[in-house]
Amino acid sequence: MVLYASPDVRVFRLLLRWSRTRWPCPPTRWPARRWRVHCDRLPWSTRHWRSQRIPWLWRLRDPNANARKEFIDPSDYAAIQAVITTEPILKVKRPYSQDYKETATRTITFVYRTGWRWNSEVRPLTWRNVDLDRERVTLDTSKNRQGRTLNYADDPDLKAVIEAARADTDTVEQETGRLVPWVFHVEGRPLRADSAPGGFYHFWKTVCLKAGVTCTDGKHKLPHDNRRSTVRRLEHSGVSREVAKRIVGHKTDSMYGRYNITTDEDVRDALGRAAAYDRQDTER
Repeated sequence: MVLYASPDVRVFRLLLRWSRTRWPCPPTRWPARRWRVHCDRLPWSTRHWRSQRIPWLWRLRDPNANARKEFIDPSDYAAIQAVITTEPILKVKRPYSQDYKETATRTITFVYRTGWRWNSEVRPLTWRNVDLDRERVTLDTSKNRQGRTLNYADDPDLKAVIEAARADTDTVEQETGRLVPWVFHVEGRPLRADSAPGGFYHFWKTVCLKAGVTCTDGKHKLPHDNRRSTVRRLEHSGVSREVAKRIVGHKTDSMYGRYNITTDEDVRDALGRAAAYDRQDTER
């Protein structure tokens, strides 16, 4: 599809080449007002053409260049669970209640095992989406407007999480005399998503700092990093990409690749397995 005439295409290429030499790492999109400032040195005809024809210029760059690379190791997950179980987690002056810690533990386990988005998929999850007889969780919609079904029958950790959440919900409903629609709640109230004391993000940050689960810059890791951990575990387990995308909820291979983080240890392990394969082939 031809959008511009031949002279316009030549001017566009000149603008693009000139911008690459002057700004090697600009933002993804440049607004027209920034082009009006930076193109003042060009001839008037070029500036006039630019102001009329290029309201936005999409940069040709790798979309995964600035993608986050952090994830939760199995050792980090074990350390987080140990801190929640053994140590008191303080709000401001008083610690979180035992009910809150149990709900947070179940929530973290569910997010780590499934890779679902915590704020938009796990936190608002209701019992209407859970089929206890068939042992499956159904998500009506998601960020990419596609629902999915998760069968947890062969995962003992997820099965224990759902059963404990159902027992806790039954207890709260008997004590209060009202229905509790949420799967993950504290005394009938859903978890708060803010970072103030009493919110899940504050709880997560406190636990990560106590457990020593931090990024390379010393900051605590995010709950969304569990999503990359799930993708890594599915890849290392030999699960096909289509099945893994269906579990996690990725629509395209490019987005799935952003969450499939590769480390130096993965490269070393791959080279070691290749060398072992070569030795076995030589012995034959």
